[in-house]
Amino acid sequence: MEKVEEGVRKTDIFIDLPNLIISAKQFGYEVNKVFYKLLDLTKQYGKIAEGFAYGDFERLRITFSIQHPLVSQNVKLIHCPGNGNGESKIDDPMLIEGIHGALRMNSDLFYVLVFSDVMILPVSMTLRSLSRDFRIYGFPQCASSLLKGLPEFADLSHSLKNEAK
Repeated sequence: MEKVEEGVRKTDIFIDLPNLIISAKQFGYEVNKVFYKLLDLTKQYGKIAEGFAYGDFERLRITFSIQHPLVSQNVKLIHCPGNGNGESKIDDPMLIEGIHGALRMNSDLFYVLVFSDVMILPVSMTLRSLSRDFRIYGFPQCASSLLKGLPEFADLSHSLKNEAK
């Protein structure tokens, strides 16, 4: 974990790469610009102490232009291999376990979750019950209605609308 100055709020970010990359492409955004914008948005909550981005890198064809904004901000890329059918069934459970690990180790983090499916709902309820601060970013067109109904859900496309596609 990156050393963060005393008195500066720390933020951890957890990214569901397949969801973010596929959604960004679907809506015509350059993926690397989405990552830079997302990291800028995250900094409003504090200094990024640690981050994790989960996905099947072979299937997603993660290029340097996608890796660079993440790695430059201390976001670790966690490869979750596919099952042979082009799908990775382990990225979501690994991401959720990563969040639970951070909860066990840190008491005063701000959590930024980049996720659009209902698998994150139990984690959001846990964060809320522990009075932890968090924000969930996603594309509402791809997010479940339950997730969009959470007060912590933020529309990533709204933040990107002033950015060039």
